[in-house]
Amino acid sequence: NLEELQAIKNKKDPHQAAQVLFNRGCPLVFVSDGAKGAWGLTPSKSVFVKSHDITMPLNTTAGAGDAFTAGIIKFWSSSWDHHNWGATELEFLIQQGHNASYEHLMEINQC
Repeated sequence: NLEELQAIKNKKDPHQAAQVLFNRGCPLVFVSDGAKGAWGLTPSKSVFVKSHDITMPLNTTAGAGDAFTAGIIKFWSSSWDHHNWGATELEFLIQQGHNASYEHLMEINQC
């Protein structure tokens, strides 16, 4: 998530904070910012996708980040060339993470 990434590099900007991971060979970084949305980052690209709007009160958000990550991994493991991803692919993966997180939140909050 954004708070954890910022702690790694002590930078507010997600792309600057992710630079330490890029320097260690990580080609992609996905950063959740809770209900606001998430970034998909590569050394040369940065994409932000808003989360689903949830208007009802939630009793808990436990597991939402794990569900977000699972949604990304499910589609990331396909045969795409991970080193040549563009904004469209990053947006697609973030949306899959948002979808999984939304479904999880609706289930655990019995909405």
